Amino acid sequence: MALDPHMLRVLKEAEQMAIAEEVERKGHVMEKSWGYRLDPTRCEVCRRNTAAGWIPLHDPFPSGHQTAPAHDGCRCRTITRIRPGQR
Repeated sequence: MALDPHMLRVLKEAEQMAIAEEVERKGHVMEKSWGYRLDPTRCEVCRRNTAAGWIPLHDPFPSGHQTAPAHDGCRCRTITRIRPGQR
């Protein structure tokens, strides 16, 4: 039984967050950002989440989501990084 594409995206994002949390446990301060393809058809929810810029790893985006995707068909992704200035 195959998973639908949306569920695969949700699982991929959860895996990425788990990796970022592991890096955080090693003493780094992590941030995340809502990434989207340059797509004029992206929705207002994704535009607002992108406009939030870099936020703390455990804060929700303006939509209330912790990670992308925001909806079926969403092509956005969550980008994580070590906060600049951290080693």
